[in-house]
Amino acid sequence: MGTGMSMHHHKRLLPREPTLETVLVPEIEAGYPSPEPPRTTKKDIYNPSENVDIYKHALTASRNLEDSWDDLVRYLTGPYSKDIQKVRAIFSWLGIQRIESELFLFVFKPDSEDECTPRKYKKLIKDREGSYSTLFALMCRKAGIKCAIINGISKGFGYNVGDKKVAHLRDRWAAVYIDGWRLVHPLWSYKTITTYKSGHWNPDCKLSNGISDTASDDGTNGAKHEFNEFYFLTDPQELINMCFPDDDQWQLIDNKLNIDSWTRAPLVMKRFSTEGFKNSAEFKSTLESENGVCCLVVQPPRAQSIEFQLSHDFSFNYLIDKTESEETIFLEKYLIIARDVEENKWLIEARMPIAGLYRITIYGGSCTSQKLPWICDVGIMCLDPTSGIKPYPDIPEIGYGPMPITEKYALLNPSHPNGMLFVKTKQTQHITFHINKRVTAKVNLIGKGVHKRELEKWAKCTVNIQGRHLMLDIMVRLFKEGEYALKVFLDPDGKGEEESADTIEDKGKLWVNVVNYYLSTDSPRDNGLLVKDTGFKTAKEIHIEQALDEAGKGKDLFELKSRIENGGGSLKEEEGSFGTGTLKMEYLELAKGLKDAIANKNFEMLVKAIGKANESCHEERLAKLLSEARTLRDNFPTWRKARYDVLELRTSSVADLVEDENTSIVKQHVVAATLALLGDNMAELQEWPALKTRIEAADEDNVLHRIRAMDHDNVPDDRAHTALGILKEHTEEQVADEGDTAVVFYRWCISLVRRREVPDVKQTQEEDAISK
Repeated sequence: MGTGMSMHHHKRLLPREPTLETVLVPEIEAGYPSPEPPRTTKKDIYNPSENVDIYKHALTASRNLEDSWDDLVRYLTGPYSKDIQKVRAIFSWLGIQRIESELFLFVFKPDSEDECTPRKYKKLIKDREGSYSTLFALMCRKAGIKCAIINGISKGFGYNVGDKKVAHLRDRWAAVYIDGWRLVHPLWSYKTITTYKSGHWNPDCKLSNGISDTASDDGTNGAKHEFNEFYFLTDPQELINMCFPDDDQWQLIDNKLNIDSWTRAPLVMKRFSTEGFKNSAEFKSTLESENGVCCLVVQPPRAQSIEFQLSHDFSFNYLIDKTESEETIFLEKYLIIARDVEENKWLIEARMPIAGLYRITIYGGSCTSQKLPWICDVGIMCLDPTSGIKPYPDIPEIGYGPMPITEKYALLNPSHPNGMLFVKTKQTQHITFHINKRVTAKVNLIGKGVHKRELEKWAKCTVNIQGRHLMLDIMVRLFKEGEYALKVFLDPDGKGEEESADTIEDKGKLWVNVVNYYLSTDSPRDNGLLVKDTGFKTAKEIHIEQALDEAGKGKDLFELKSRIENGGGSLKEEEGSFGTGTLKMEYLELAKGLKDAIANKNFEMLVKAIGKANESCHEERLAKLLSEARTLRDNFPTWRKARYDVLELRTSSVADLVEDENTSIVKQHVVAATLALLGDNMAELQEWPALKTRIEAADEDNVLHRIRAMDHDNVPDDRAHTALGILKEHTEEQVADEGDTAVVFYRWCISLVRRREVPDVKQTQEEDAISK
């Protein structure tokens, strides 16, 4: 259930009928009943099971019938006695016409209704001088069925949530009289727009120019034919969300809307109504953020046999707000969806990094669907963004909270049904699930400002027996304030190994992300799902806080570390300023590491010190030292980095080069070039088995040991030329297809070959400067 488009269909926008028509047809005829809300619903009068035979009959209508209203209508409606069947026959025939691709040779445009035939009116539709609604009404009237043409505005193509100026969004639909007036939008029943670019709505906050709509003004270019049953005999209370008639009587509802209330209503699509989704009371077309945050709650239908899922798009209207952002802000990181399985609610929480108008597009449907349909749009006006608002720690594909996939993998009866948890630091949380068999699971805790290895110590999972139940127990304990993403993975085969890498596929095993929780040490937010909590401090915690605060003001690393170790040991569930002292010590250690690396001008030390600083929460405070360290690191020659990358490999990684039964010629050449640079006699290594044996040698003959001991400053020219001759057939892109290990060795070989082949004056000067 994530932000990727793989989870949902692209938005299918609704085209509009032409504003002007060449042939004027009256909206109603004399003697029509007055427009009143129908007493029955669509379900009461319409049986979709009869459609197949009617559709097949419509397919048999000859093209020759299109030169006469009477002949065509008589053929289509002749077999049927009920008005609803006749209307469906006309509707089906009109829907299977491919008007935009038809050739109307020697067909002249009519100037009046009397001159019209079905074929001539189809030509008007193709030329955008006639509408599907009018042709539908004319055919119904010829069949003796009352049919009105309704003019108004619609939330089809060209409309965006938050728009208040909507007078230009002209459209046309129809109403047939079958046990009361029934609404039909023929064009929307047959077509949607699929080749439309989002124009000024972007999924990021970087302002850009030159983007324009690819469809025509009414959206007919790029439209796709398909039947959409929702817009056939639509109940008035559902169509009013999308269509606003000029004459309010044709709203056909008891409580009439005015134009202001209609524009404030949310943009909800047919699925929202037909599948029974509900929304929070404050839900409207445009919401306002509070301190740069906005929440809305969507409740899917309660269906015992169907589980529902949601997905979303989050975009920013750069034409409405002209604020320039300093850098691209990818909005996919600023919105999360969390589920409360107990309350059957979904929370959508969005953060707005800059002022302006945002749009959330929600997709929803059965969890078995490969693509989720678009169900609604909502706009958010942000006038008060919080300075420095940060993205969420992670945006998992399936969202937060127990999901259908959680139950699919037999994780039942969650102790925490809500996907958002607000916790205290230094307080152990147990999240449990009942399981019916032993499973192999691993957890991954993601948070900013904490080293990955430290995070690994804060969360773990075990399988225990509690009473008569087998339980998966996920334990998490946060030692630093902030927000985190807790992700739980299962090995479906139950044979996986615990790994620290956050990966789905590992060593041929597929680790499946089955449930996630959003964790925060902030005060609980009143967002429709969450229950507020209170915190407290003990006298013991306050005393330790004072002691640690005194130590934290100093710069003596040894003293600070001693005070923290002595004081921190007595802290149980409390956190207090223990975190402050720890952070102080962490900062001093990082600064010392950077200074030592710079003083020693050691490439390996520089890389490690910079990496640790980048992963910490002190990057900004260490900016000056980091800048100096990065400059020094970047001035080292290319072969230094290549050597470092090779020596970072494990022996098992080297074995990956030769573990395949049919090792590719590219890998063989990389191995041969490596051994050539190390000084092996290539005359003895002409065949792959000999190369394989040599690269797999152990102890002092281990290839990594030999590279570490090698004099990189004095590689003989004959070795370099031999290696170059072996590798000249291959590019780095080709080697990349063979895996990361092959690329690392290739880069090492090439860096040495190029160094010997074409001396770089600048590189030589830099090396001399560094060595001095």
